[in-house]
Amino acid sequence: MSSIELPEVIHPDALAKLAGVTGRRVRQVLSAAGVRPVSRGRVELEPAFRALLDAARGDKAATPEAKARSELAKARAAEVELRLAEKSKTLIAMQDAQEALERLVGVVNAELAGLSASVTRDMSMRRRVDEATMAMRGRIARRLRAEAERIRKGGEA
Repeated sequence: MSSIELPEVIHPDALAKLAGVTGRRVRQVLSAAGVRPVSRGRVELEPAFRALLDAARGDKAATPEAKARSELAKARAAEVELRLAEKSKTLIAMQDAQEALERLVGVVNAELAGLSASVTRDMSMRRRVDEATMAMRGRIARRLRAEAERIRKGGEA
């Protein structure tokens, strides 16, 4: 194997040309890695090269800029999804949904209120049916409150 002679110091722009990046990017990487010039406009080749390799290998998603870009992309995707739902009429206002649900609950309660009378004339049996109906309405009300809270917070199932 032949021995290749490399300079001990190099200008950041020359390193940039070798690496195929801009001089500005090389200076950013060197600054972040703490590589200091040894003379005017020159840095040691070995630590500078290692810093560039480490930056290239580094997790690009870990940078604050990359995270911000990712969050922005997610927000834009959510906005597009919302607009599409609105245009396709699959999106309804929260107030409209609540009113529809309240009307439905009112119908169910009205039907349950007459259940015991429609089942029997026996008063003791009616009381037992009414008690069971009230317990059922309580369970339903708790589930509806929990679902409404989940929807208000924007949670998933």
